[in-house]
Amino acid sequence: MRFLRKPSGLIGLIGIACLLLLALFANILAPADPWAIGARPLLAPLEKGYIFGTDSLGRDVAAGVIHGARVSVFIGVASALATGLIGVTMGLVAGYAGGWLDAALTRTTEFFQVIPAIVLAVVVLSFAGPNMITIILVIALISWPPIARLARAETMALRHREFVMAARLQGESRLSILTGHILPNAAPPLIAALSLSIATAILTESALAFLGLGDPNTMSWGYMIGSGRTMMRQAWWITAFPGVALMLSVLCINLATGAYSDDLTQRLTQKGSQ
Repeated sequence: MRFLRKPSGLIGLIGIACLLLLALFANILAPADPWAIGARPLLAPLEKGYIFGTDSLGRDVAAGVIHGARVSVFIGVASALATGLIGVTMGLVAGYAGGWLDAALTRTTEFFQVIPAIVLAVVVLSFAGPNMITIILVIALISWPPIARLARAETMALRHREFVMAARLQGESRLSILTGHILPNAAPPLIAALSLSIATAILTESALAFLGLGDPNTMSWGYMIGSGRTMMRQAWWITAFPGVALMLSVLCINLATGAYSDDLTQRLTQKGSQ
């Protein structure tokens, strides 16, 4: 946890903790239904007890921001887990197996990388229909190639190390070698990359919701920004508050991940120089 000694790492971790608290205690902090019409439309911030005002239908903007944190955290973490499952598995197999299997998996990775991510997401969601599960799977579908390439590179660097060769001589299976020896040693850079993919997933979900491809049953920051974009001059707060929440969340995740990556690079450099 040395990266917390850096101001950026500490600030990022505090911001992430606040985001998690909002997500976990959304029902307590904002017990009102974010979809409920409870006041006059377009109330300004702090007017009649609505700290963030109301939108064009009279819905509480603060409740939407707080409940939107839950959607962002859930989609970000779930998408990162799905991305890691696909990318790490393909990268480990390709890097360890080599030969035609490595070539086939590498070509598959390159195929997905050349397709514009947002275009692929829009096409898939247009046919499958937007809901939480399909959004998570679509984000994982467009996010796994960089993770796979990183996992492959780390596996190729580790597969000829002494401890891996010793495990082979002892008769351990390939699965045991991959999960018990290579994956733990390749984990630190993969964790950093997957942590960064959480921020990417939050941004992607917001972009899809802004385009009208979010889950219609959940309140998200992207939906709020999209619904208020035509009224920015008359009611700036409808887009400003969810936009600031989105910006700060992504910024804090990037700060914490960047500090962790810098600390990891420093430790690997010191280890290599010894």
